[in-house]
Amino acid sequence: MSKLNLRQAREKAGVSVEFVAEQMGVSVELVKSWEAGEKSPEMAQGFSLSMLYGMSLNDITFNLQAQEA
Repeated sequence: MSKLNLRQAREKAGVSVEFVAEQMGVSVELVKSWEAGEKSPEMAQGFSLSMLYGMSLNDITFNLQAQEA
């Protein structure tokens, strides 16, 4: 399996930005900034995202530059 960026991982999990923000206790704007590669989630947040998306941390790309592609 190739690595997915945060947006792709969320879409594959079938959840909305709003749902992710609510579950994570953060703003929709912050989730969008993670997906756009403008900001990167902290490690604990990355782990929570992977659990929310039903994926391993190894399957998701958190690198800011990798998300720009």
